Amino acid sequence: MEFTELFDGKCAVFSPNGKFLACLCADCVDVRYADTLLKAFKFNCTDIIKIAKWSGDSVLLLCQETYIIRIFSMISGSNIAVLRQPLGHFSQISWASDSRTVLFLEPLLFRIAVWKINVQYSETVEYIYDVQPWAKPSVAFSPNGKHVAVVSSGILNGIETKPEKDSLPNNSKRSGDDITLYSSISWRKETVLNCKGVTRINGLAWSPNSNIIAVWPSDPSDPILFLCARSGSILGKWQPPNKLWAGVCGIEFSPSSQYLAIVGLNCKVCIVNCVAWCEELELAHHTSVSDVNCDVFQEALACDLKNPTFLKVKERPVTVSFLSKLGKLKRSKVTWSSGGRFLASCVAEAPAVIWVWSCADLFKLCCIIVTKHPVADFHWDPVQNTLAVVDSQDCIILWNGNDRSLRSVFVCTPVSRMLFQAQHLHWRHDGKVIVASSEQNSTILELSTPNE
Repeated sequence: MEFTELFDGKCAVFSPNGKFLACLCADCVDVRYADTLLKAFKFNCTDIIKIAKWSGDSVLLLCQETYIIRIFSMISGSNIAVLRQPLGHFSQISWASDSRTVLFLEPLLFRIAVWKINVQYSETVEYIYDVQPWAKPSVAFSPNGKHVAVVSSGILNGIETKPEKDSLPNNSKRSGDDITLYSSISWRKETVLNCKGVTRINGLAWSPNSNIIAVWPSDPSDPILFLCARSGSILGKWQPPNKLWAGVCGIEFSPSSQYLAIVGLNCKVCIVNCVAWCEELELAHHTSVSDVNCDVFQEALACDLKNPTFLKVKERPVTVSFLSKLGKLKRSKVTWSSGGRFLASCVAEAPAVIWVWSCADLFKLCCIIVTKHPVADFHWDPVQNTLAVVDSQDCIILWNGNDRSLRSVFVCTPVSRMLFQAQHLHWRHDGKVIVASSEQNSTILELSTPNE
């Protein structure tokens, strides 16, 4: 199991079918064949590329510049569509499930643009108005691709191709935010979900089965609402446990939609049961671990690059260093394994520690990974229970949940190690290949066997 040689490009992303790999190179994007890394296409832009996103069918590639969005085709190998925005305010760009429609938020205009590209690659743009732009996200597609939920503020005008001149939305009837569901096929408004009890919405998230929408507020004292996408009724509420709750920075549903993790701004993580709509527990991120059944892997202070760099600490109790002096993460993060067996968390006050919880054992702490540097990125294998972690260094840390083992794999050559600092990870859909990217280069690691 070795890395390939470094190749140009940052933020490398596999296409959904795993055939192509898109690598950002300043004002151009290199599209390579994922199996050979040979260049398939090179698409040039006029400005620095900020974001590249694949369509669901892997045929089109979207590239966002400061003032322009471009669509490139893997069939013709050319730029087939261009959309210019003079203000240069694009955010929350996403593909619709039909792979021929692009949505993006224009926050200064309080609207969402629906950019349609038909078979002949002609373009039409429609708009959803009265969007509340401060929520993150303000728009989210259901996992089944049938609906899109929009955080709306004031009286909704619906979706129009051309807005009426000299007309202003009337916000006198209602001051709170609501969730409006649109059909992702006809783009017509279907229903409005009343978010009673929440004045300003700060974000929303769909459950994997597309039945539930979780809505969290900007005011820490307001409850989190769980709405039924079909009926619009409120299924349950989650009230903050105490006055020390600083607010919500994100919500992650488990793959089975049975549980959800609420990540707080004050580094707290709470688990909610989506059946009984009650809080199961709060995950405690303590500095001391005394449980002998919890594996603690700590990076050695001095190590040879040819030998394993992580040591399994057997002494109990063991103190976990939070590395608060090295700076903090912008926000805490949690992620579920593909089968929902494990939950990994990294809180802002402990940027160099990964906590792994066993969901089958009622969220018992089963592993702690302590690195020497703050964690830059971590993701689960989409197929196996393997967690990949990078900490801005020259290796990928792999923890296998099946046998609870840990190993680290270094970039292939000593010269490359001096130049490579991994910041970004992306798994291929089959879980057999992972790409790591720095600010300038990328490299691929192929897992030859399921155990690896």
